[in-house]
Amino acid sequence: MKNNILVVDDDAIVCLILEVGLSDTFNVTTSTNSIEAIKLIKENYYSFIITDFSMPDVNGFELIVWLKYNVKKSRVIVITSLDTKDIKKLVLSIGAIQFFPKPVKVKDIKEFILDYIDSVLDYINSGFEGTINNIEINELLQSYLFQGKNLVLNIKDNKSNINGNIYIENEQIIKIECGIEKNEKALAKLMLINDGIFSENIIINQIDKEIDIPYQALCMQAAYIADTELESINKSIKSVALILSDVNERLKLILQKALSMQNFYLDIFTDTVDLESIIKFTKFDLIITDDNFIEKIVEIKNKHDKFDISLINSDIEKNNILELKFTRFDLPNLLSYLKEHKNVSLSGFLKKIKFFDLLQLVSSSFQTKIFEIKNFKEKLSGKIFFKKGILIHCEYNNLTGEEAIYEIISVKKGIFIEKTWSEPDEYSVSQKSLNSILIRYIQDTKPVNNEGFDFDEETLLSIEKKINSIL
Repeated sequence: MKNNILVVDDDAIVCLILEVGLSDTFNVTTSTNSIEAIKLIKENYYSFIITDFSMPDVNGFELIVWLKYNVKKSRVIVITSLDTKDIKKLVLSIGAIQFFPKPVKVKDIKEFILDYIDSVLDYINSGFEGTINNIEINELLQSYLFQGKNLVLNIKDNKSNINGNIYIENEQIIKIECGIEKNEKALAKLMLINDGIFSENIIINQIDKEIDIPYQALCMQAAYIADTELESINKSIKSVALILSDVNERLKLILQKALSMQNFYLDIFTDTVDLESIIKFTKFDLIITDDNFIEKIVEIKNKHDKFDISLINSDIEKNNILELKFTRFDLPNLLSYLKEHKNVSLSGFLKKIKFFDLLQLVSSSFQTKIFEIKNFKEKLSGKIFFKKGILIHCEYNNLTGEEAIYEIISVKKGIFIEKTWSEPDEYSVSQKSLNSILIRYIQDTKPVNNEGFDFDEETLLSIEKKINSIL
């Protein structure tokens, strides 16, 4: 599909030269009147707008400012006979992506546009691919909106025939369907899936926009519709603490391994020193303990009552404070119980996700994970460690910490594979260093998009008023 280009110049000869020179590669529309051009822009989408700077009615400066706040997706190229450094600096600062002096050289303009398209496509098609598990639907949707992808997100329940589609365009959810339900009701139904899969698909046909409210408002409406069901979801198990005495060392290892395979991260304690303050300020949904600590745990529960208790290796009779009682040989019973009460989650294959977008997704899900990173082109690999959503260690190509992250950021295409959790040899990444890396990432790895500086409200209103009066 050819990109649409609009040429705006009060010189008809310039318009003709550009139309003839660019039409073999692009769909070119020309206009010798800036007001007529604005009407065309309101009715059609143009990937690139090539405009003269000195024009009657609405000049190039005013047109670029108007485009900046009304048609953000179009890229502006300026052509002008005013070939000075000051003019070039001005047009680039107000939002144009390039400047060409007259007389125009069509070959240079064509090469620039094609190179720009290639750089954008290269950026879009770069990133990592891999399967991610136990992600909540809200976290997944926020990630896609943040990435700015246009797609259809298909969600299926592994336990039932529930199947829905969420349509995302231009950083907005425009439509949701699940069976006979639509939009808010459909999202509420999808929110109740606690064992599902998701897949990304491209939008083939034109989809009419049915949702005009922000994402957060949409979620609140969906939550209200499914209030009773969602309340039970909020009681599900996500964080587990294991409080056992030293004599149960082997059992601790067995439980830690078994639960990590079910994607539950364990906080392990071997005494009750400062335990009450830890429990008070840390959200545990389930505490697994033994006879040595049960009295202290019950005492804490009676004060705070925000977690369930599971008792292991005990002859104590089950009572109303114990959610579950099992013996040394009842590990399957515990795993079955955890699976039944598992937090709402989805699993699926992520395509072309940038490193920091993956970081944001795992961070928002508060998960403890290890991802193995592979760069097949250069035959390099590494690992990234997340603990409760925080990136704590990174290793890649014999590097660790910040240097390893910089290397991973530069990988254009790679895959990630989730591995069973184990503690890293060191904690090489701090939040402070991560913030500095993120700033550099935003500055250096995004494609060129000269948004320019912001204009004061008086200037914007003046230009808008002038254009509206002429229209």
